[in-house]
Amino acid sequence: MVFILRGIGTTLGCLWGWAALEARNGNRIVIAAMVCVGLIPSTYVQLGSKYPKAGMVSIVSICVLALSVVLQTVPVSPTETFLRRWSAFLIGGTVALVVEIGFLPVKARTMLVESLTAAIRRISEMETCVSAGTEEGVNVDVYSPKILEQFERASRKANAALAAAGLFLPFCSKEPRIKGSFEGLAGIYGEILFVLHQIVDRMDNMVQLQTAYGSGPLEELNAQIYPYRRHVAGSINLTLFAVQNSLVTKLALPQFFPSARLGHLRMINRVREVVQQRPNQSTNGNASDPDRNQSVHRKYMAWNAASAAQAEIIEYLEELIDLTKLLVGENEFRSGLLMRNTYNDYIQGLPGVTTKRTESRGDDCDRNGAMAETRSEDGDGFAEAGLQRFGTVRRRRLTTIGSAGSAEDKVPASLQRIQSRKIEAGIKRQATNEGWNR
Repeated sequence: MVFILRGIGTTLGCLWGWAALEARNGNRIVIAAMVCVGLIPSTYVQLGSKYPKAGMVSIVSICVLALSVVLQTVPVSPTETFLRRWSAFLIGGTVALVVEIGFLPVKARTMLVESLTAAIRRISEMETCVSAGTEEGVNVDVYSPKILEQFERASRKANAALAAAGLFLPFCSKEPRIKGSFEGLAGIYGEILFVLHQIVDRMDNMVQLQTAYGSGPLEELNAQIYPYRRHVAGSINLTLFAVQNSLVTKLALPQFFPSARLGHLRMINRVREVVQQRPNQSTNGNASDPDRNQSVHRKYMAWNAASAAQAEIIEYLEELIDLTKLLVGENEFRSGLLMRNTYNDYIQGLPGVTTKRTESRGDDCDRNGAMAETRSEDGDGFAEAGLQRFGTVRRRRLTTIGSAGSAEDKVPASLQRIQSRKIEAGIKRQATNEGWNR
């Protein structure tokens, strides 16, 4: 494809430069005017289209062919200069194409990573469309054709990139690899594909709900909630950007990410506060209009459903981070002040609370690891209530689970969670299909 684009750009550029030299028998004013005219479409192709290389080689061919004859760098005719330039490209491009195909072919693993990063880039564009109206406090038009068109285009490209990644994945295990077999990484990449598919589906659901029923908070309360929406959108986009660059550069992920989950909870609480502060519409005389009340009810119910879908997107993003850490690692402090504390370390710092580790007993304790028992010295039961609320809190690990030699125990925690989500999604899909068949 690159060879064809460069060939088209070189041919058109050489033809235009040759025509500029032949016009008016090499008049420099005419040559300058025609070169300027030819640079306009070439510059547009280079800067405004998705084929920048074609525009670039066209500009170079026009300038080289015209200036080489005018400045008399080589004492040859314009026709011979044109043929030399075009023949040099043809020979060089053919040799490069043969070398790339025969000696240095493109690896399926490289194409897999490129497809995944392209899908993540399109998902970021989809998130930008979903989070429209976060820059200023104006009400959002959820029916805007421009936003919907941008979202649909990004969604199509994301699905196409994920489909391409799914095609490249089986070939990765068949290629020779110096570092060893690709079978261990194939499972991780497969789970990443599943997570990205789920994120795209949830974003499609959000837009479909907003288009079908509207969104009360976005259409009426955006001036009060847009900073909170901006926090959520920024956290999601930063997470996607970090994962994308880690897959490309093979650099470890940072230890700390902006919390999209916390920002989402703050946004929900803010919407609840604003709705509660608004005067009740039934006291204004609108209670006799059932159609309007039903429309408002649907808008807010649609926003609730879209918010639940966004919460699932955030959960899948957390799983995506864990899966990416299995591939590229993590810049995490293992000791010192910036080490990520566990719940036990946190509870030990509370005044009047002491903790101790108990030995695990039974199969349940062996599976969940050591559990923390907390006891309050003054008997107020604060630590016990904390345990009831948080349950068994453990630090998420990316190492293998358990010490047994079975295959299930060697599966990382992230892959086990994604596998369970796959089973749940398959059960829901089967139930939906049975409902439609009825």
